[in-house]
Amino acid sequence: KPLSLLDVGCGNGFFTHYFEEFYTTYALDFSKVMLKNNSSKKKICGSATQLPFGDDSFDIAFCSNLLHHLEEPEVAILEMKRVSREYVVLSEPNRNNPLMFMFGIIKKEERGTLRFSLRYMQRLIEGAGLRLICASKRGIILPNKTPSFLLPLLRRLEGEFAFAFYNIIVSEKLR
Repeated sequence: KPLSLLDVGCGNGFFTHYFEEFYTTYALDFSKVMLKNNSSKKKICGSATQLPFGDDSFDIAFCSNLLHHLEEPEVAILEMKRVSREYVVLSEPNRNNPLMFMFGIIKKEERGTLRFSLRYMQRLIEGAGLRLICASKRGIILPNKTPSFLLPLLRRLEGEFAFAFYNIIVSEKLR
């Protein structure tokens, strides 16, 4: 039986599309407009801070580029912990990346990016009672923004570095 994954704040399905190859995937977003653009067959309109699922419904709860838009990201993390049987995986813009920092200053809706350091994300995970497995800074490809002709080259350059676009946290529930 394949593992199950909840993509919280799935948007247009950039990640959902890939997850569906490996997991039984459910896509949740607050925006009906974004869900219309998501090709997933298992779409749910709902809030990350009040997930419409029972406890331990999924093996993995995944969230990318959502928490910095929320006033209380810790509430969403607690909800992901509640619905996950095992893992909570988070990806947020790295404020140390000059481009992400500028987005945070210029675009009001991206202002929350400015508080999302890797250490801040680790504190959120610890505060939710999750055990940190891995924390890293990765990515030089921006979902939905990187020109496709650059993808082969940029994939070869992928790796961990201080000014990467994203902070990524993998955590698990304590037993």
